[in-house]
Amino acid sequence: MVVIITGPTASGKTALSEQLVPPLQGAIINADMGQFYTALTVGTAKPPWQTLPFDSYLFDWIDTPRDCSVVAFKEAVDQCVASVEACHATPIIVGGSSFYIKSLFYPPHDIGCAQSIDTTPLEALSAVELWEQLNIIDPVRARDINKTDHYRLVRALALWHGTGKKPSTLKPQFVMPYKKILLVIVLPERSVVRERIAHRTGQMINNDGWVDEVRGLIGTEWQSFVKTKKLVGYTELIDWLAAGADSTTLADVITTISIKTRQYAKRQENFLKKLAQDLVSDASDMFAELEVLIVPNNSLQVVNQIIDIVKKS
Repeated sequence: MVVIITGPTASGKTALSEQLVPPLQGAIINADMGQFYTALTVGTAKPPWQTLPFDSYLFDWIDTPRDCSVVAFKEAVDQCVASVEACHATPIIVGGSSFYIKSLFYPPHDIGCAQSIDTTPLEALSAVELWEQLNIIDPVRARDINKTDHYRLVRALALWHGTGKKPSTLKPQFVMPYKKILLVIVLPERSVVRERIAHRTGQMINNDGWVDEVRGLIGTEWQSFVKTKKLVGYTELIDWLAAGADSTTLADVITTISIKTRQYAKRQENFLKKLAQDLVSDASDMFAELEVLIVPNNSLQVVNQIIDIVKKS
């Protein structure tokens, strides 16, 4: 059985996954987008994977500031799952990047045509030019993509050129990526997440060196990359440093980052609740061996509940 653990930021999913490794003889496969990148550590809450007493995959996987497509993500995860299972261990996929988690079950249509479409001419255009083209072809899809999101605009236009169909009309279909899956969604009370976010943000900035990490990105390609990806906290710290890094305003920056992180966590929660509903319905229709478990924390009771489900499978 493959175990997938997801949840909003600061929900405790990493701690839960690490508690499950010994009893399940597991290995961790990262599914948090920010933690793919070597240059992004403190601000992505990346665990010290090099020193963990178990195998872990897809941390520091990408060392250049480039997008990671769902095609590349799924291929990498599939390879990791196969490697872990070959060692008679349990793959535990962990991450809060909901788009990537969803893509495992609902692969976008452009996966099928991605390898056959030359996107070089599209890549050469600006995001605004791409959006204007898409708006003419498919205003419904264009409305849902930010005008600065170069990657998604290229994918949408590649899909149009590859299939001749409007991207907005192509709804991804449910597939079972692995034979048996337990999807665990960690959803604590929002007040708990709010407190954790406030504490963690202050810790990252005041004690863990997030400011120094961001300072090292300024003047490099990573600076524009993190802004384009809208990684919460990185943009705010870049702007604060560019404005002179006034220590008297740092508390305000911490508050702003905490608020934006809470808003992001709320969006993740809503997305995952809807995903859970869709998966239960679609898996039932296909008689797929998929169980969705929503838990409030990473308590011993929850850990034992997950262990029982896996062992009974």
